Amino acid sequence: SMRAVLWHGDPDPAKMKVESIQKPSPKKGEVLVKVRACGVCHTDLHCIKKHLPFPSPAVFGHEISGTVVEHGDGVNTSRLPLGGRVACTFIMPCGSCFHCKRGEEDTCAPFFA
Repeated sequence: SMRAVLWHGDPDPAKMKVESIQKPSPKKGEVLVKVRACGVCHTDLHCIKKHLPFPSPAVFGHEISGTVVEHGDGVNTSRLPLGGRVACTFIMPCGSCFHCKRGEEDTCAPFFA
């Protein structure tokens, strides 16, 4: 298990609390990151306040940094070693454009098109 602040759909952020939830397992091409710092951005607040549709329960915060603690199949472990420190982007890169193929997923062309 792991601890996370869980949102159950209430528009009052004060009702969110730290809970124990099941730790996810990384899928193919993914790593599991133990979060050391997390930013909450305005998009998260829009979801909490129900200005944007979002399923609940949910764990918010997509601007994180931490350490790699587990690999999924097919991960380049020399690029992302266990214990390696990482900062995660807020985007969902395509993985196949010019920038993604160069390891510059934070500038993914289709995401910013």
